[in-house]
Amino acid sequence: MNPLAVTLTLDKTTVRLSESVTVTATLQGNAPLVVSPPKEWLLPESAAAWRIRPNGPASLEKQADGQERWVQTFRADPYQAGELPLAFAPIEVKSGAMAKSVEWPTHTVKVQTSITAANAAEARPITGIEDVPPEIIDDRGPTTIAIAMIGLAIAAGLIAFALRRRKTVTPTLAATVAQQLDALERSHIAGEIDGRTFAERLSEIVRDWVQSRFGLPAKQQTTAELTDVSTNWDERTREVVREVLSKCDRMKFAGQEPTADECRELVTNARAICGE
Repeated sequence: MNPLAVTLTLDKTTVRLSESVTVTATLQGNAPLVVSPPKEWLLPESAAAWRIRPNGPASLEKQADGQERWVQTFRADPYQAGELPLAFAPIEVKSGAMAKSVEWPTHTVKVQTSITAANAAEARPITGIEDVPPEIIDDRGPTTIAIAMIGLAIAAGLIAFALRRRKTVTPTLAATVAQQLDALERSHIAGEIDGRTFAERLSEIVRDWVQSRFGLPAKQQTTAELTDVSTNWDERTREVVREVLSKCDRMKFAGQEPTADECRELVTNARAICGE
């Protein structure tokens, strides 16, 4: 048997924007099996498109032939529509005498919205093929042509270099949060999620930001604990976080349905602090 078996399964690969995906992560190897979860479960490119939460603690069960199996399930909620990759961060595992960093398989989920029909009234009429402008021939001699070709080559090289750099740039925390807030606001305006779901996801985005920005256990604390005990952030940030999370708590637990203006104000306040 393979000394370490790694699987990551999804209960579905096509969902609506208001639905969730159940993800099951499984590791099986020689005992003792010790798993050290990462600080963030998703890689940055997926964290901008998904909200991920463990469904309770992981389980560890003894298997035959001196092996153990570790299982953790998650709830994944999409922030936006489209073909979204669900890529988990590597995890550190000790299996018997072996220790290694394990990479998970990546899955793609198709997220659909409730807006499926096109409006024919908004279609533009088909236009004819435009005439090609006449070619202008300007004989300026071989020297001018050579200089122009060198200039084009330099420009092409600069563009290629810029594109390569653009592909390798990792989005900043502020940029990631901004994408999440924009997608959340669009979903609520379009009526794809209700007020309670909006409040849950906004609260999760703000708590993720606080945890990443200040190193605080924001996901394990209540709003009062988080905003009263913390001392390593300024008073303005503390007050805005308290206001946003308190309103989200009332929407989630008291069933207070927010108006469009209230949701817009909450997102605006969240942008004001998370973009800093």
